[in-house]
Amino acid sequence: MVLVAFLLACAAVRPAERDEGGAGGDSIRWKTLQLLVAGDLEGAGEYYLLATGASQLPRWLVAFQGAFSTANRVAGACQQVADDILEGFKRLDQNPTLVRFTTGNSEGAAGIIGFDFGGGQVQQVSMNGFHLAVRCGDRIYDAFTGPTGMLVAEYLRHLIPGMQRFPIVMQ
Repeated sequence: MVLVAFLLACAAVRPAERDEGGAGGDSIRWKTLQLLVAGDLEGAGEYYLLATGASQLPRWLVAFQGAFSTANRVAGACQQVADDILEGFKRLDQNPTLVRFTTGNSEGAAGIIGFDFGGGQVQQVSMNGFHLAVRCGDRIYDAFTGPTGMLVAEYLRHLIPGMQRFPIVMQ
């Protein structure tokens, strides 16, 4: 209900009064970012359309939203997912960086990296000892974290190496 009132208020603003750029708390990008990292991907898209008057979402925003799809929670999808998240954060005036997680070995069980969702649910992240994610501020973002991300230390606790003697290293 609050989001609807907010969106209606934004739609009433004349285009000349809209602030599309900048990192301030009143810009369209800033408000879109706040909705995205709160996990409201649909609301962020609706807000962006109303606030900008655009008829469709820009490709970078669609790709950013899609990066968090559960369909991307598979080994091998991390490069495209990370690229889409990285570009999205850049377009939202943030300073993201790519982060690599490696086991130092790509052979057999030593190359396996899993993600522990809790409750005994683990999903395979990598089969080659290499995983890419995005760091923005003090949080890590990928398809496994969803749009809210995770604090770095928390994320590292969720990653599981296939063999304990090959621990996962963040670079």
